Amino acid sequence: MRQAREILFAATERTKAKEEPDPKPHPIAVLPSGLPIAEVITKLSELQNDHPDAIVKRGRANKWEIWPADA
Repeated sequence: MRQAREILFAATERTKAKEEPDPKPHPIAVLPSGLPIAEVITKLSELQNDHPDAIVKRGRANKWEIWPADA
C-alpha cells in the first residue's frame, strides 16, 4: 500500500511540474474577402493608427490577417 501511495504521489508531482503551454498567438484583426476597397482602406487606416508596425499576412479562407510586427 505504501509503495502504491508513493507511486501515486510521484505521478501527481510530475503532472504538476509540467508548465502550461504558451497561448496560441492571434491576429490583431481579420479582414474578410469581398469588402469594397473604400471599406478595406478605412479599416487598414484605423489599424495603422493603433498598430503602426503591424504586418499583413494571408489568412485562411482568403482573408487578410493583421499581425503584430514581432509575430
